[in-house]
Amino acid sequence: METPDLSYKQNRLYPSGSSLARNPEQVVRQDDKPIESPPLAPSNKLVGLQYREIGQTLLACEAACLTIGIPWFPPTARVRKDAGVFYPPIDEFIRVQLCNVSTKTLESYCEDIATFKLDESSSEALCITLSNPLERHGFSALVGFLLLLSLLSIMLYCNTRISTALGLSLGFSGCASLLASTFCGEQQRRESFLALLQKELLRRKGLNQSSNEKIKILSVDIEPL
Repeated sequence: METPDLSYKQNRLYPSGSSLARNPEQVVRQDDKPIESPPLAPSNKLVGLQYREIGQTLLACEAACLTIGIPWFPPTARVRKDAGVFYPPIDEFIRVQLCNVSTKTLESYCEDIATFKLDESSSEALCITLSNPLERHGFSALVGFLLLLSLLSIMLYCNTRISTALGLSLGFSGCASLLASTFCGEQQRRESFLALLQKELLRRKGLNQSSNEKIKILSVDIEPL
């Protein structure tokens, strides 16, 4: 990862031709008090890279786990690639993948994913966009298709008229698809992502995930030598 260029901050404070720019630590005021350098704000580029890293980690978890985000995806190239980098357990995967992301940035991401509008632009900002409509609606279509085949086979086996069997099967499968689509909404995706990241934040702060109490690092007393 490239180190953000913060030289413009120094050039703005100290012109390039002055002695301040050559050796600012040795410059003193008229009252012989050293100049305190202003704190450097984090680079927006660095925060953007960390947001992308968080988003890619969440997409990998969603592609590989039934309980995160949309339960099932068609095996597109993107899904196979993201699922290929995942390994269980999920808490360990999150910890390792986000080791270079600062806690402050992770808290900022959690706040954004909880408050941003459920639209395409916010998904792009959070780096969790699903550009393929098949990935968004594949699970509900699969549920409806499987139920359609099952009901149609059962009714035909029971010597039901084809038109009646087809109509009933289509009706029930359509209802099932609508019910399954509730598991594919953006609100449900972000809530599952947020719960995953909040568990990582609690771990970093040394808090128990169930009671928010401090986790004891040492469980036994060590006798002095």
